[in-house]
Amino acid sequence: MRFAFSGARVARRLACVACVPLVAFAQQTAKQAVIADAHTRLPLAGVVLDGAGLLIRTDASGRLTIPATPDRAALTLRRTGYRPLALGAAMPSDTILLVPEPTLLSTVTVESRAAGNMLATGTTQPVSSVSRAQLDAAAAPSLADALKGIEGISVQRPGAWGSKAFVRGLGGERVAVLIDGQRVNRACTFGMDQGLATVDPATVERVEMLSGPGSTLYGSGNVGGVINVVTRRAATAGRRGGEVRAATSSAVPGASAGATFSAAGQRSDVVFSADAASFGDYRAPTGTVNESGLRTLSLDAKASLQPTAPTRLSVQGAAYEGRDIGYPGSMGATIPRESRYSGAVEWGAQLSRGALDAVSTRVFAQRLEHDMSVQMAMMMNAMKVTQVTDARSHSLTSGARTQLRLVPSATLRLDAGAEAVQWRAEATRVTQRVSTPAPAPTVLHTWPDVRVLDAGIFAQGEWQAAARLSITGGLRADYIDKHATGWATDDQWISTGNAGAILRLGNSVRARANFGVGYRVPDPTESFGLALRPDGYVYQGTPSLRTEMAHNTEFGLMYDRSVGGHLLSSSMSVFDNRLSDLIAPVLVPGETVGGRPVRAYANVARAELTGVTGSASVTTSSGQRLSVAAQRLRGTNRVDETPLAQVPPAEAMLTLHFTQRRYAARPWLEAGWRVVAGQDRVAASTSELRTPGFGTLDLRAGGMLAGVRLTAGVENVLNRAFREHVDPGTILRPGRNVFARMTRTF
Repeated sequence: MRFAFSGARVARRLACVACVPLVAFAQQTAKQAVIADAHTRLPLAGVVLDGAGLLIRTDASGRLTIPATPDRAALTLRRTGYRPLALGAAMPSDTILLVPEPTLLSTVTVESRAAGNMLATGTTQPVSSVSRAQLDAAAAPSLADALKGIEGISVQRPGAWGSKAFVRGLGGERVAVLIDGQRVNRACTFGMDQGLATVDPATVERVEMLSGPGSTLYGSGNVGGVINVVTRRAATAGRRGGEVRAATSSAVPGASAGATFSAAGQRSDVVFSADAASFGDYRAPTGTVNESGLRTLSLDAKASLQPTAPTRLSVQGAAYEGRDIGYPGSMGATIPRESRYSGAVEWGAQLSRGALDAVSTRVFAQRLEHDMSVQMAMMMNAMKVTQVTDARSHSLTSGARTQLRLVPSATLRLDAGAEAVQWRAEATRVTQRVSTPAPAPTVLHTWPDVRVLDAGIFAQGEWQAAARLSITGGLRADYIDKHATGWATDDQWISTGNAGAILRLGNSVRARANFGVGYRVPDPTESFGLALRPDGYVYQGTPSLRTEMAHNTEFGLMYDRSVGGHLLSSSMSVFDNRLSDLIAPVLVPGETVGGRPVRAYANVARAELTGVTGSASVTTSSGQRLSVAAQRLRGTNRVDETPLAQVPPAEAMLTLHFTQRRYAARPWLEAGWRVVAGQDRVAASTSELRTPGFGTLDLRAGGMLAGVRLTAGVENVLNRAFREHVDPGTILRPGRNVFARMTRTF
């Protein structure tokens, strides 16, 4: 016993001796500091220290304990409205100052970590992002095409132009599309021009996606989700720069070229981009798809001024012109012209005074113009007669938004504000029979000076209830007013909201749950339209339509961790999205217009979309990456238990990316393999076609050569003939496509 006791005492003494240098090391490396505003010198609550597997916030007095970690160089201080500050390996001082960088409503930012997620502020909904590098590595002439393979995203491609993205099986006006935070409403609401079709991929910095109706910040249309397009930004402060670029491809024959110039000082910056493209009819494995090409020109300009450290003023404008746009998925329709003009003025201030942290205000206007020509052959008195319809439509979306960011405490953050958006649209169709003698044309004022006003107030916030638990929630109230010449005014009130929670389980695993309610206001065609479509029916609007609603319940798991310089990330979502008052056309018995049967829009359906989506990636410290994304969706019409139309089947995409950083050229190689299951569960009542399963392989490579960044690749290497389930009719995708892209930065 004596020996055992003595041994234990010796062991304790040795342990104490060993602890001395360890304690000293911890005292030397652990550091307490106060984080403050560099302009006002006031302490900042809610500053996040992240990196090296850590996620720590400052308290109400701005105090923060910087722990001992060998990866201190990877630690970064972040707070919305301030420039991120990398700590570096050196010991920080007792007071660390963050430089104000006022956030504008157009500078939405997505981050994969729980902190700093601006697009999904105060919600637990999953987000994803496509970067500038990913866009450069693709050969997509349409922006939506570059989103394929993203978790929860499906893409419909009716031609080289006009591709649209489905978020969890919902598209069109059921997905809110924003460009720099500004809503895009279509000019032709029969599905011709899509929200992303008037955006040249070369002008885009990144694309952000929020899945599901989980946020009150973005108003009408988010029953499926939100897609925000962030256009190119200025160079780093104190620098001038730019780039010239050009690209070409084979199966989508044509080329594009453009340039960007930017200059940034300490208090001002400017950026200007110009791009043009011309693509001919694309080539499917079975032959050329007629009337599928287009020509485009895009201009984009931004300028901002920071009069004082905490304030910023921004002005931006953009123009897009499309010509000779083919649309083979619409039975003989071509689009001679499509135009988009937009402008916005924003002001933001980073106040950091008490509970009021920041304020931002924006006014904007956006006009879309759309011309369409449709030729239809018909039999009349045993003679074949050609009927030509010329349609012209335009829309003007304008509005204003003010948003306050409130930080009552270090654990509570709230975004609150008000906005008013008016969607004004008008269209005319002129139909003429080609015969001798030519009869008088038929003129339909398809929707006469429609004005849809959506004015609302909203609040969305997040409360860190405990070290491992965050509670989110939001409320929104909107007044909807619909008016058109010759129709009675119809108005209604809509209330929506959401509630959720994120639980940090340890080892970088987070569990989340969310219930959200979204809404969609009927578009001008559905409310007031009168138009003849190629299927032979006249479609008539119904002003008294109720607003579509969505009730989404969702659970998910997330994992993000840095291990030895390697980044591991994964997420999984299981959701049930129940939609009520869905709007669809129904036959009106006995009613005709010009001898043609009439279909009127009505609230006829209750639907349910269920599914599971997931993604995972491993990125090594040397830049190698393995990623996979998969989804399985199921849509059901709950009125008659039949399948919903255009709900994509199960699919998965595996991507391998190899890079060599040891060489100055930094060459890289990427392979993407996508597998899509066959879809036999189709909506037979809408004549929807079954689609067989398929697999495609894409190869891409790139690097630097004499200061020029080169990208080349082969899409659809196997030259497989296939059609996506959401694609129209029997239109096939392009066959084997060889492309090349060149970018010179200066």
